[in-house]
Parts: sequence; C-alpha cells; structure tokens
Amino acid sequence: MEALPETYGPDWTQLFLRDYLLFDKSLFIDTFDNDSNTSLSYLPTFDNLEKYANERGINGMKVFNYHSNPYQLKSFLFVIVCYGKRSWHDRAYFIEKIRAITDKYSQYKVTVFDYDATIFDLIITVKGINYA
Repeated sequence: MEALPETYGPDWTQLFLRDYLLFDKSLFIDTFDNDSNTSLSYLPTFDNLEKYANERGINGMKVFNYHSNPYQLKSFLFVIVCYGKRSWHDRAYFIEKIRAITDKYSQYKVTVFDYDATIFDLIITVKGINYA
C-alpha cells in the first residue's frame, strides 16, 4: 500500500513495528558486552512490547494488542498518509484499491477505516448501476 502513487510512502506511514524492531534489536545488542566474542545473531521477538510501550508513553493507547504470556502480537494499528486534493469519486476508488489489496491477505483480518467510508461505499455501489 505504501508503494501506491497516492501515498507518501514508508517515511510517512505511522507503523509502530519498524520502530519497535529497532528498539528490540538495541536491547539485544546492549545485553552483550562489546568485548565478548559471541556469534549470536538477532532474531526479533515481542518480549519487549511492554517495555517499549512504557518507554514511548503509549501503554494506554490502542496502537497494538498483545498477550503477555508468552508475548504474542494479536493486532496492531497503522496509518497510511495520502496526498492530493482529489474528488470524492477519486477518493472512493482509492479506498476500493486499498480494499482490493487487503482482500488478498484475508488471513490477517485487515480492516480499512476511513472516516468518509460510508459515502465512498455509496459512490462505489452506484458506479455499477446502469441507467436505462
């Protein structure tokens, strides 16, 4: 979705996961002394989600949902930032394009939310009606 021409791309997408992985990796690196000759390689875990949320001040927000024993990510939120002053019609078809992408990954139970989605749904529905 970030590669679509209507979006600003990954630099503007609000996705905690990228920042979390950097955070998790830094904790992994910090656990080893610089003088050690360890050959262990980093494997991402969700073991530090609670610490991440507390340090970022987002522990009360619904950015992600997880089980703490064992740490398992259940759901998360991300925001894709788009640009351009488009018409209602263009915006409706953009939402339809996003939904087509998420439909390909139905196993992840992705929900697309846009404040104006009810209007977009009407526009998308009406497009298929042929007038006699």
